[in-house]
Amino acid sequence: MNTPVLDNLKNPSEIKTFSLAELRLLAKEIRIRISAIVSEVGGHLGPNLGAVELIIGCHYVFNLNKDRLVFDVGHQVYPHKLLTGRHKRFRTLRQKEGISGYPHQRESRYDVFRGGHASTAVSTALGLQCGYAIAAEQHSNHVPTRSAQSNHSSKKDDAIYVVALVGDGAMTGGMTFEGLNHTGYLSKPLIVILNDNSMSISPTVGALSKTFNYFRHLDIYRNIRDKFREKIVHIPKVGQRVRGFTEHVLKDLQEMVSPSQIFTSLGFEYMGPIDGHNLRHVIKSLKLAKKLNKPVLIHAVTEKGIGFTPEGKIGKSIIGPHALSGKQPPSKSKLTQRRKIITAHTTPVSYSKVFAAEIINLAKRNPKIVAITAAMSEGTGLLKFAQVFPNQYFDVGICEAHATGFSAGLAASHCRPVFAVYSTFLQRAFDQIFHDIILQESLSVVFCIDRAGLVGDDGPSHHGLYDIAYLRIFPNMILMAPKDALEFKQMLAFAVKQKSSVALRYPKAVAPPETYFADVKPAALRLGVAEVLSYGKKVCIWAYGSLVHEASVAIYNLEKQGIRPTLVNARFAKPLDLKLLRATLQRHKVILTLEEASCVGGFGSAILEQAQSLGFYKTPIKICGTPDALVEHASRVEQLKSCRLDTKSIEKTIKDLWKKF
Repeated sequence: MNTPVLDNLKNPSEIKTFSLAELRLLAKEIRIRISAIVSEVGGHLGPNLGAVELIIGCHYVFNLNKDRLVFDVGHQVYPHKLLTGRHKRFRTLRQKEGISGYPHQRESRYDVFRGGHASTAVSTALGLQCGYAIAAEQHSNHVPTRSAQSNHSSKKDDAIYVVALVGDGAMTGGMTFEGLNHTGYLSKPLIVILNDNSMSISPTVGALSKTFNYFRHLDIYRNIRDKFREKIVHIPKVGQRVRGFTEHVLKDLQEMVSPSQIFTSLGFEYMGPIDGHNLRHVIKSLKLAKKLNKPVLIHAVTEKGIGFTPEGKIGKSIIGPHALSGKQPPSKSKLTQRRKIITAHTTPVSYSKVFAAEIINLAKRNPKIVAITAAMSEGTGLLKFAQVFPNQYFDVGICEAHATGFSAGLAASHCRPVFAVYSTFLQRAFDQIFHDIILQESLSVVFCIDRAGLVGDDGPSHHGLYDIAYLRIFPNMILMAPKDALEFKQMLAFAVKQKSSVALRYPKAVAPPETYFADVKPAALRLGVAEVLSYGKKVCIWAYGSLVHEASVAIYNLEKQGIRPTLVNARFAKPLDLKLLRATLQRHKVILTLEEASCVGGFGSAILEQAQSLGFYKTPIKICGTPDALVEHASRVEQLKSCRLDTKSIEKTIKDLWKKF
């Protein structure tokens, strides 16, 4: 990998001395490094390759030792990491104890906010801008008075510029528009770069638009325009009318040929569209934005994956965080054979794929089923559903709150809405779950909560660890989690028939196949009824969802040592099976709860609360889940181990309890 310019870069400010040719060479080397490493270890390739010139331009124009560059989501942060001293560690991208795939303050002082979720950058950047303005004003009130000229010069030198880099996908999120609206109202000099890499905002067309956009970037054009406005008003009798007519014509022309109207109406100076891969245009636009001292939006059109060499193409399969080497990630856990547990000789299938197939089967039988996603059709498995049932499918964009309210409306019109959403993103719709669904009392919405639990190398911004805690507080909400593929299908069919809303959580993992628990006759799926998978003594394990499998393997290993605890597949976190809970509390010396979620307020807490309500104040209950701390990026296998939720750790916990009681 020959990248001498990048390798010799000691400080990002060094590129300020580079010629345009040297900057272009640097951009080429950054693409080479990103393509090579991401192809090997995985990561977000397309967006990062598309944003290289924008990132270089920001480092060239701004002093990021004091100015601030805020990333939305963080899918465009790799070039920034390479420029800010992390190029030597870049091979550790998204690996345990390596560098994060998102902005991370602990990695570098150049990373302002830790990221991962969409549509947040404008709001946080505006907060930074206002905070710096307050600090500057307070400072100026405590310094000796200087001449107006020197004071103006000092203010200009001391100014802290804040730039928000936002992708076109994030522009579909309501929070972005709330931030833009507030910025325009305050008229703060915030610079927003819109990285339009999917043409989701239509470009202007025609020769007139090209000429208009070119000239409105030139200082000479702005000077002539401003002087014209100044002079024309002094023409006797007709000055104001001529100026008004001229402004009206200019405005109408702008609206005809430019997508800028929405931004100018929010109080922004709109610049673009510009070629986001033309360093000369990018640098010129950023320099002009610095001078304007008002809200500016630079609309840069870029191409996802530009510069990636294999076959000269880039597709959806390498836009997301996947390795390209053809190697599969390590298996999540081996399906161990034991008495009453049979391993199927089948191809492993993820829970997402099980959902993708089953939701189509259900919709074929029930035409009222409607599927909703918030810009995650591929990840949640709804692409095929959209093809089979285009009139029963809605992708609302990055708008989880809207998707939830929209689902409530569908339910009120007698549809059966199924909102497929990642656990971490459902957090953004907390109030809508309460207000638009629960408060209505009679609405049934099914939340299919994918990526519930530990998600591996995407790290803490993407873990789904809190859904149990924040959903079980709502009245009449049903919480379920399957132990395997068969039970998942049963639960999905059960969920779409309920009169209450249902939260069905499942992990980013391979689902144990339908024959895994084949020798254990499954109990019929009934609301709030758990099932006993193996009978034992002393220790009773209540496992929820994905950890039923880990517990079953642990028990098989321990049976050889004469340790035989009881294993309960909880099925429901709400309502709990109180009859079975009472029986297990009576017959065992200690209860162990297992969940791939936060210990705080989760499934174990629910067991503890109900045990106390049943009058069992003295029976010890040990809660095992993820700690009350951020779980950093690593593989899911490594994360389960660090949280002591892997098979060996569960074995040790059971053995310790067995000895103690």
